Amino acid sequence: MRRILIIGAAILSLLSPAKAADSTVTALTAAGALAGTELFYCVQTAADRKCTPAQIQAYLTAATNTFSAVQTFNANDLKLAGVTGSTQCLHADTTGVVTGTGSDCGAGGGTVGLLPYVSGSYYAPFGGATTTASQLYVNGTTYCRVAYFKNLGTVDSLGAAVIIISSGGNFQLAVYAISATTQLPTGSPLMTTGSISTTSLGTPTGTVNSGTPFQIGSGSNNLTPYGFCIMVDATAGGVAGFTATANGTTGMASDVGSTTAALAMGGQQGFGSVQLSGQTFGTWPNLTAAGFTRNSFGGIIPVFHLSSVP
Repeated sequence: MRRILIIGAAILSLLSPAKAADSTVTALTAAGALAGTELFYCVQTAADRKCTPAQIQAYLTAATNTFSAVQTFNANDLKLAGVTGSTQCLHADTTGVVTGTGSDCGAGGGTVGLLPYVSGSYYAPFGGATTTASQLYVNGTTYCRVAYFKNLGTVDSLGAAVIIISSGGNFQLAVYAISATTQLPTGSPLMTTGSISTTSLGTPTGTVNSGTPFQIGSGSNNLTPYGFCIMVDATAGGVAGFTATANGTTGMASDVGSTTAALAMGGQQGFGSVQLSGQTFGTWPNLTAAGFTRNSFGGIIPVFHLSSVP
């Protein structure tokens, strides 16, 4: 019996403290962030080997991964090898392999096809007739032109170019959403200005929504139509001249369509704006059921200032 005890004690003395103690995984101290050089036990070609997290990462990066269900990734967690250049779009072939290069998807910064807006800059609406002229508007009538806002941005002021003065006169501007049914301005205004003076030449502006900037647009590389509208007071009416699309142009007919062939063709009867009579200066109406008249009057070309862009 004494000999057996001596042998047992000798065997125990050969065991390391880690082996002798409770060494289950749950009992171990949690590791910190891995650096990639730590060692793991692994088996390769039937032989014991040591592996590192860096080797495992290299293997996973090189391997082709196929997802058959929806996968959710956090920002910057998904990286596609083989996609080069300042890529703005990707292609998937018939086998599902995703590729893309700057040359075939649109290299450089910004969005494909449309230059991005720059915060702190002034812009005119996108699209519509390019021929401009001085336009006189009548008091008591709201004039609107359909044009586009590209991408997405926050507007803090609107303005228009006064090229014929009217001392003591004023105008106001507004922006409306467009009805998918009528393709004309609808609803309550999204943005309005207060009264802006026509006393001096130039491009005066006014803050929108009593100093509360408003975000419009619908995201990257999108054109969103809006109704850009103007009204003038009794002093400015028929006297103050504004930079607008030329009378008789096809500015709106190419987007909205016209009720007659003559209105779509330009010349003296071209469809340049829509008007709504019986309006009170300073009161912007709800245009949901407005009875607009298409006419040859040129539409106002406003400017807007962007306080921020995404």
